Amino acid sequence: MEQQTEILLRKAREGDQHSLNMLFRVWYRRAYQMAMRYVSDEHMAREAVQHTFMSVYQHLDQLQQTEKFVSWLYRTVINCCHMEGRKKQRSRLTSFDVPEARQPRAQMPDHDLQLAERNRLLMQAVEQLPEEQRTIVILKELDGLKFREIADLLQISENTAKSRLYVGLKNLKQILTQQRLIKEMYYEE
Repeated sequence: MEQQTEILLRKAREGDQHSLNMLFRVWYRRAYQMAMRYVSDEHMAREAVQHTFMSVYQHLDQLQQTEKFVSWLYRTVINCCHMEGRKKQRSRLTSFDVPEARQPRAQMPDHDLQLAERNRLLMQAVEQLPEEQRTIVILKELDGLKFREIADLLQISENTAKSRLYVGLKNLKQILTQQRLIKEMYYEE
């Protein structure tokens, strides 16, 4: 962990509000990216990150080892994403299905538009994975964490993390193949 984060953590735990705000500013972007990759919904990601930092604020005194902050933060983001997903699921069951108004896309070159569409379809496919596989795929392939970090974050063994990644990628390939996305991706490049 960065020395800056350790200093901010120490001062925030001592009650320095400015250091707490700086800590949140430093880590907000990474937490938001993690949440977006996990839920693929801007509103849900923002809500999850807001709940994450509220939880961090409320439980900062319980963090015993400052070097565990990153894994603690990511675990909190994932838990808050699960919570937001459950809330969305409940509201979907109790509300009428009203089609969302589509925002017109900005003028984009064809290549950029195709790339954006592929990314959207890829994230939809990732969302279809079972939760434990989805989490590993996001942490490893999209966030670039090492197996050791993932194992620590999820409190599993490195071999379990590797196994879940292997199965998750295999299932992801199967989903993409069913959607014919893999063929399109390989033939267009």
